[in-house]
Amino acid sequence: DDQYVFEYDDNFDWHDLHLIKAQSYFGLGDYTSAYGEVTAISDRILDPDSAAFIEDLADEIEYLETVYGN
Repeated sequence: DDQYVFEYDDNFDWHDLHLIKAQSYFGLGDYTSAYGEVTAISDRILDPDSAAFIEDLADEIEYLETVYGN
């Protein structure tokens, strides 16, 4: 179709992809996979054996939304 226009957000990059995957895994309750995505874009180290791990992970994802979210 010669009338088709492909638009894209040039601000979207690999950080955003990891963030979306982290949010999705977290929403599904797959915290290990969510943390794996977070470690791809964050240097913060969380302790998966900590009682506060899920809360810390949620906080880190929220922080990353402010850094990479559109």
